[in-house]
Amino acid sequence: GDGVNDTLVGADVANTWSLTGANAGTVGGVVFSGFSNLAGGSGTDSFTLSGGTLSGSLNGGLTGVNTLTGDNVATSWTITGADSGTVTGIAGGFSNIGNLNGNTNTDSFSLSGGTLSGAINGGLTGVNTLTGDAVATSWVITGANAGSVTGITGGFTNIANLNGGTNTDSFTLSGGTVSGAINGGLTGVNTLTADNVANTWTITGANSGTVTGVTGGFSNIANLNGGTGTDSFTLSGGTLTGAINGGLTGVNTLTGDAVATSWAITGANAGSVTGVTGGFTNIANLNGGTNTDSFTLSGGTLSGALNGGLTGVNTLTADNVANSWTITSANGGSVTGVSGGFTNIANLNGGTNTDSFTLSGGTLTGAINGGLTGVNTLTADNVANTWVITGANAGSVTGVSGGFSNIGNLNGGTNTDSFTLSGGTLTGAINGGLTGA
Repeated sequence: GDGVNDTLVGADVANTWSLTGANAGTVGGVVFSGFSNLAGGSGTDSFTLSGGTLSGSLNGGLTGVNTLTGDNVATSWTITGADSGTVTGIAGGFSNIGNLNGNTNTDSFSLSGGTLSGAINGGLTGVNTLTGDAVATSWVITGANAGSVTGITGGFTNIANLNGGTNTDSFTLSGGTVSGAINGGLTGVNTLTADNVANTWTITGANSGTVTGVTGGFSNIANLNGGTGTDSFTLSGGTLTGAINGGLTGVNTLTGDAVATSWAITGANAGSVTGVTGGFTNIANLNGGTNTDSFTLSGGTLSGALNGGLTGVNTLTADNVANSWTITSANGGSVTGVSGGFTNIANLNGGTNTDSFTLSGGTLTGAINGGLTGVNTLTADNVANTWVITGANAGSVTGVSGGFSNIGNLNGGTNTDSFTLSGGTLTGAINGGLTGA
């Protein structure tokens, strides 16, 4: 050919094409040059850029399952139509190519209004990236750097980095892993669902962090979903504009950030927490961070436990039901609505109903507040106790450093109890206990 606008059409058989120079190469053992355009025949055609380029276009042919393999250079692929698009090294782009293969360098593939009837293979070497289209897109990672995505019928392999488009993207780890990162895309409300294994999630930035199975972490993901195993979520300097769902199975845990944090339990293992705009569901265990944490049961329950965190002066407020509190250790014990009990909680607040507090081998570094309404009771431990009533239903007692308030009835333990009215009153009664002098 003269290299201007000549086209070389392959025979109607399976053809192997290799581009080794500018508009030059081989096909079926025949050397060619001066052809700016290449077209496959009616059979299967396989094209490989091997040091060569085209000033025109490449057409795989209307029939046959055709493949294009990029050169060993950094290559950008853009799929703009059905089995068609552009690629580094072919000025006029490609058409009728079902399968795209990267080579040994970095390959970047982008769906931009197009689709593939075949598959994308990023190449065995190079850190390769795939960016989804500007449509609602579902990604499923089923192997090492491999899986399926909307718009690519045969899925993808050897892709380390996955990027969402400008619409909603949903990523699911389903037996697979990613050696790079997942980026949900700057726009769209994106979701990441972990695999059915024990997963550790750490939210370190705005809608970003790390998770088991994604080496490079995630970004621009608003919603996080656990799998069927145990999932542990930790806020560590990051926030979410969406929600955390621990998953229907597994005993899941959420740990708050090192900031003053408010928790509200509003459903079964569900509620809200500072830093997660859409709240949490299917989380059995709640852990406070290193700052002050305030937990409130507000129509909800926990099947696990509540840990206020080793530091910070933490508070637990019970629900507006009849509550039984038992303090069994230092700042630890049990309460109605929290199956696994509580630890590292200095202050206990009753709800608007009747609350009964019992010291049973435990102490509090904070205070007990029975709640403004309800006829509340405090029972001391089985030690020598000193009670001083200094206000209306308020005062101090052995084992509670910050004293008590809104407690109508006082009960002694099995040891000696000494009660003193010192400027205070009780609307209820004092019971010294069946034993003790």
